[in-house]
Amino acid sequence: CASYMQIKLKRVTDGGDHDVCIVQVIKTGVWDDINKTVSWLEGSDQQPALDASTALYSGQLRDEGII
Repeated sequence: CASYMQIKLKRVTDGGDHDVCIVQVIKTGVWDDINKTVSWLEGSDQQPALDASTALYSGQLRDEGII
């Protein structure tokens, strides 16, 4: 995975034909290949959003009719 998030469930609401979870992002991290675990980032070390040219987003798959 490109990144990991630790989240806390705040509430679940009706989204019509599905439920929608509202969450709080507690922290983010990246995979550490050497230690085979997630390395959680702190404060200003938070990972910026990935550029769409380097990551595959579900919105792109919907736009292209794949999902």
